[in-house]
Amino acid sequence: MCACTDASDPLLRRLRLHSGPSRAGECSYPNAVRLEPDAGETHLALARYAYHGLSDYDRARAELDLARGTLPNDVDLFYITALIDRRQGRWAEATRSFDRAIALDPRNVKVLGVAADTYRALHRYSESNRLFQRALAISPSDHNLRLTLDGVLGRGNLISPREGFAGLAARAFHGPVAARTSFTAARASVEKIVRDQPDYAPALSLLDRIDAALGQKEEALRESRRACELVPLSKDAALG
Repeated sequence: MCACTDASDPLLRRLRLHSGPSRAGECSYPNAVRLEPDAGETHLALARYAYHGLSDYDRARAELDLARGTLPNDVDLFYITALIDRRQGRWAEATRSFDRAIALDPRNVKVLGVAADTYRALHRYSESNRLFQRALAISPSDHNLRLTLDGVLGRGNLISPREGFAGLAARAFHGPVAARTSFTAARASVEKIVRDQPDYAPALSLLDRIDAALGQKEEALRESRRACELVPLSKDAALG
């Protein structure tokens, strides 16, 4: 068992719980916290965990503030700050942080793509497309970028099954009747996720899009309302 800097810290307790053992039989990630608790890299890693693992944005900001002392120009410092600002609806601050991150690492495809998606959410389409094209010029075979640029079926970390993409293609080239079989198959797959995880908002949100494509208006509205109840804008401005 690792001896972290503060056994009462809930973040470190969760981190120790979720970390796998290293070859020495110790918890590798918390062990780094024990060995270099004041290092900027340590605080940056804790900020990532607080943001991605716990959705604890206040703690993530606190760790970023501590990291800033020794890593003032680290691209991830500004990138994670932008992600937090976006979640909290601080859009102007988010775009400034994205711009700073891009200035520090102009060929970082991940930052370019997420920044572009943020500008699109703000209806700043020319800036969004410029960043998407810039990212694609750097990494032309990046399928995730192309999917995001095309605005495919997806929500949060959940992407539609391939039948959903087939439905989009069929609808574009052959009309809604031809797309129905594919959308119906996609619905069955996503509906299973909703049955297993009824409070998983991204799945409900994706299901409502598929139902809308199938012309099932009442079902789509019901699923959409439920997803909004689970993740309201006050909780997550980016995905709410």
